[in-house]
Amino acid sequence: MVSKKKQWSFLTSLVVLFLIGLAVYKLNADKPIIPQKILAEFTEELRAKGFDVASISYLPENNEINIQITEDDENSEKDIKLYVKTELEKNKLDDVLVSVGTFDFEKSYIHSKWLSASSEIDERLKKESDEYAGIAVDFHPKPVKYILKSSYSKSNYDGADLEHWVQLTNNVIKSKNLPELLKEGEAYEIRVRGKDKKVLESKSFEIQARVKEITIKYWNKMKEDQVQDQALIHSFVNASNTSKILNEVVKTEPLLRYEYTNGDKMVKTYHLWLSQDNKGYIQSLLPAEDTYTYKLNGASAEALKVTLQEMNGNLELPVKIEFE
Repeated sequence: MVSKKKQWSFLTSLVVLFLIGLAVYKLNADKPIIPQKILAEFTEELRAKGFDVASISYLPENNEINIQITEDDENSEKDIKLYVKTELEKNKLDDVLVSVGTFDFEKSYIHSKWLSASSEIDERLKKESDEYAGIAVDFHPKPVKYILKSSYSKSNYDGADLEHWVQLTNNVIKSKNLPELLKEGEAYEIRVRGKDKKVLESKSFEIQARVKEITIKYWNKMKEDQVQDQALIHSFVNASNTSKILNEVVKTEPLLRYEYTNGDKMVKTYHLWLSQDNKGYIQSLLPAEDTYTYKLNGASAEALKVTLQEMNGNLELPVKIEFE
């Protein structure tokens, strides 16, 4: 199994992207009372003390500092909280709450995918209207919300214009296959907010039933599985949708081929490779739009390995995947 420190190294860029995105697209416009300099100092000092700190953020709506560490350690959490509270008291900020939790790599990766659409939406809306004033993405509480800011007021706005903004935003979201990150029954929202921060337009998009069955054909076995369990289906669909394109060709024989039809009635077919060190890769097959190789994130590879072991018992996996 890949150590959490290796996972941290592998996903550092994703973590940075998530934190930058959260800072840029933060919904709450009020200035935090905790300067970034203090948060940076906390991060530096805690890492110098040997704590694997993934992120430190300030949540102004709760007046809370949230610290995420890469390993679940109750003693570390207590020591970190004690240190930060002591330092806050020195700065006369003893009313600030402090929470410590274990960093969720997969959740961070999924958040970064939702944030990735923001720059394109922002650029397109700037060209569409002088009344557009910016974008924010809000994850807490659920559902995921895209907040489009405008200079309109409640008593003076163009409803047709705002409907167009929502449609344009949703087209970008769908073009990046972001709804596939959600489960059936979950939703995402697009809101347009006026200059007084009141909501002028809002639309929710609920995820309907999409994939009812996945067909699995094993490479070296005369065996075919029809998977209808939604939890198992989610493991395969989520792995496909959160993978990253890789400019290499796999030489090792695939473990299996899987196929499903998504909500847009598009047939998706992939070869799958998994290795003993929890590396995972897929290759998109015709009739898809491309035949690229994709690298799975560590959490998805592990989830698929567990899923297939539940279905088949012990898997015979190669030590590593070879490339041409």
